[in-house]
Amino acid sequence: ESIELLADGRAVTVLDLPGLYALSSATDPSTDEGIARRILEETESSGAGFVALQVLDATQLARNLRLTLELLRMKLPLVLAVSQLDLLTREGRSLDVARLAHGVGAPVVAVSARDPSARDTVLRAVSSRLDAPRTEGQGLAVDFDPEVLAREVLGDLSGITDDTRR
Repeated sequence: ESIELLADGRAVTVLDLPGLYALSSATDPSTDEGIARRILEETESSGAGFVALQVLDATQLARNLRLTLELLRMKLPLVLAVSQLDLLTREGRSLDVARLAHGVGAPVVAVSARDPSARDTVLRAVSSRLDAPRTEGQGLAVDFDPEVLAREVLGDLSGITDDTRR
């Protein structure tokens, strides 16, 4: 399914692929993973402007970063949108978005489904990524451990009072 949206005056097509945690098991082309892999590969090789947008659940960051690593190894231009930050805060944790972006080597935006500006935030990030130059060999040197990176970017707020969190 595709939805036409406008980003900085340009029309972009958004393909909503099945929710998944990995593409490495995509050996059967009829599974959700197989279908997603095929669509990503076909879209990337079409020559049209393309950016993969991965939505990550901040409370399940390490699990989600496994797919991020696979997408980067496929050399796909990527933007990450991290959601569920309110739940993360309720759990007494925080996320260092800048450190995550540095760790994965891709733009990261924090979004909330309750925030009416979230859509525009994501579209601006996608538009910026579309405009960024593609580098030869992009994704080849990508090597991070999802578990380690998640621990490095997630902070503990348990020692901070409610007044200082605001």
